[in-house]
Amino acid sequence: VRLLDHPVIFSTFKTNRGTQTTSFFHFRFTKPQTFADCIGNELPLGWEEVFDPQIGVYYIDHVNQSTQLEDPRQEWRAIQEAMLREYLQTAQDAL
Repeated sequence: VRLLDHPVIFSTFKTNRGTQTTSFFHFRFTKPQTFADCIGNELPLGWEEVFDPQIGVYYIDHVNQSTQLEDPRQEWRAIQEAMLREYLQTAQDAL
């Protein structure tokens, strides 16, 4: 297993002595492999967000050599929501 094949996240913090607050920062040294590995609005390895002045934002899937106007993160969120609904229904049925 090569180290770069896996996402590595490091955390550090900064203390502001004037305001007595601490801020945490997360750094990722590799791209996430799948949408499930993404944090926030990241795109996984092989995906790219591009702006074209004629059509606006579109997305390139370099792995499957395709493009799309729809944000692929929205599709992943819909899949996650469906999985959660199914899980909750199964849990409710078991009660």
